[in-house]
Amino acid sequence: TVAVREVPNTFLHADAVRSEQWSEIAGRVLSRAVRGGETILSSHLAQGAGAGFSSQLPEGMRALTFPVDEEASIAGMLAPGDRIDLLFTTAAANDSVTLPLLFSVPVIATGLRTQANEHSLPDRLQSGSFRTITVAVSPSDAAKITLAQEAGRITVALRQPNDQTITRIARVSKTSLLRGDTA
Repeated sequence: TVAVREVPNTFLHADAVRSEQWSEIAGRVLSRAVRGGETILSSHLAQGAGAGFSSQLPEGMRALTFPVDEEASIAGMLAPGDRIDLLFTTAAANDSVTLPLLFSVPVIATGLRTQANEHSLPDRLQSGSFRTITVAVSPSDAAKITLAQEAGRITVALRQPNDQTITRIARVSKTSLLRGDTA
């Protein structure tokens, strides 16, 4: 949503989009966040169609956003560029069970914050709490996450940036914990 305001030319930025240019830019995507009342500059606009958030996705991948709480957001310290493991917990045959869902999943957004926009967002959105994370996954992994959300709980485990190991984690249940089984 935009509004047209009269501003004397001496106070107008040289790159400002003028009202007579609106038909040329209508429908274009912003490449960075713009605050209310801020003048829209040509440099704020992405260059061409599909130059928005979707252009940050690798070929064949999908962006999937899901809700997180304080625990799943690693106390709000999770950031775009981090990699996470997803664990799935559900009830099964009068027992609870946790099993690995996906490993080394790239986080591409936390709330509205992405790697591309984190320095242009207002301070209140640059860090701290958020209620969603967006990950880049294959279509089949998107389906797994979607089903896991419906069938139980997803827990996020943050990976060290250089850790590329594929961890072999066994299914863990209340019964196996009580018996002292090792994974």
